[in-house]
Amino acid sequence: MDKIVISIIISTRNREQILWDTVQKACNAIEKKNVEIIVINDGDKVLCVPNFLKGEIKIFDNPKKGVSSARNFGVSQAKGSILFFIDDDMWINNAVIDWINDYIIQKGNTEEVYFINWNYPTYLNEKLRISKVGRYLLAANYHNLWGRMQKKTEQPSSGLYKYDQLGSCSLVMKKDIFNKVGCYNENIIFSGEDSDLANKINKLDIPIYVVFDVTLHHNHLDRIEIHNFLKRIYDGFGSEFIAKKTGIMGPVPNITYNGFKLLVFDFFRNTEKAWIFLHIILPNSSFIQPLQNKLIGGLGGLQRFKQWRKIIKKSQ
Repeated sequence: MDKIVISIIISTRNREQILWDTVQKACNAIEKKNVEIIVINDGDKVLCVPNFLKGEIKIFDNPKKGVSSARNFGVSQAKGSILFFIDDDMWINNAVIDWINDYIIQKGNTEEVYFINWNYPTYLNEKLRISKVGRYLLAANYHNLWGRMQKKTEQPSSGLYKYDQLGSCSLVMKKDIFNKVGCYNENIIFSGEDSDLANKINKLDIPIYVVFDVTLHHNHLDRIEIHNFLKRIYDGFGSEFIAKKTGIMGPVPNITYNGFKLLVFDFFRNTEKAWIFLHIILPNSSFIQPLQNKLIGGLGGLQRFKQWRKIIKKSQ
């Protein structure tokens, strides 16, 4: 193989089944190209690499723990001048590698940061339509990047869209830019690292673009079960609130739960298991999905309250 030009960096934590599907698709996408795949194990177990992937990828254990340090460690091992960060559930394809080669490397567009468009794969959208949490995600437009960006207009069919935020699930930039902005903040261990990195990039007036010329598939398979769905929200708010409380990432959020509102949320906190049980026993029917949507949305908001009560309220 010629000199490595692109380094794909995948941070993973205790999601082996989902990870190996992702790695297999990445291997198919980079075949006979000057690209390497680096997997950083941020979990607490040794990864058991399938035989068909041995020799195809580089695997390292994260010496510090936390997604930010895992990605930084991956960069320290990378040989390529172009970094391509993806989540362990992001399926890439030949088209995105060709786009990076053609648009960034060959045409010299290396002074910008690129966030690649994604949506859920077809099989997962079909699962969403027959799942209680899945139909909630569809109603919230959570199954594609444009919806996650909370845009109400029609999604661009191609081209670049100027944006001030990014996602490390599908992020491309020159290694020199990454080092210039100061890498990921390793004190942010789970969620909020993307906003922090975007803020540092914006301060240096480096453009961030969402790329709609290619589309990847985000395989959020484990997000359509209620306990996993709520845990992801709970952990995310916990990481962000800690980062803000300690001054790592912006000011402490101006969130208040006073009077009647505080009583209501405390009531739901104390009865959370009952509401989750209600969600489980309610019929899986589109007829009562509006009720399910309110219930799931309320449980999601409760995760924010619990972390506020645990982290923010104590400092007020």
